[in-house]
Amino acid sequence: MESHLYTVDINPQNIQNCAEYTKNYSNFITYTVDDSINFLQKFDKPIHFLYLDSYDTGNGEKMRAACNHQLGEVVASLDKLTDDAIILSDDAATLDTGKVAYSVPLLREKGFKILWHSLELGQVALSKTE
Repeated sequence: MESHLYTVDINPQNIQNCAEYTKNYSNFITYTVDDSINFLQKFDKPIHFLYLDSYDTGNGEKMRAACNHQLGEVVASLDKLTDDAIILSDDAATLDTGKVAYSVPLLREKGFKILWHSLELGQVALSKTE
């Protein structure tokens, strides 16, 4: 089985940078400029690993927007996640106030377990399998 990576960013410059940094692996990568929710809604392949790092966080309304966006990404991907999929999210220093404040409860409701959480790195990994 050959693996393939799909990367998406709404900012064309970020995709251009990514393509440059990963040019040695470009045969295995599809680069897409799009909103991540829109991309995930249209994506028609199984997802084994999902890395979520869109939206910069902040306080107040900016944080709520980031939380809502990540929740939208999770909702758009739920029917595509394999039984052994791993979801890794950035900006998760705290699970109740970080960008994952809305998405982690939904994922846990859907049977996902926290595999790993790092305060120092601000990341959390979840899966249905341990």
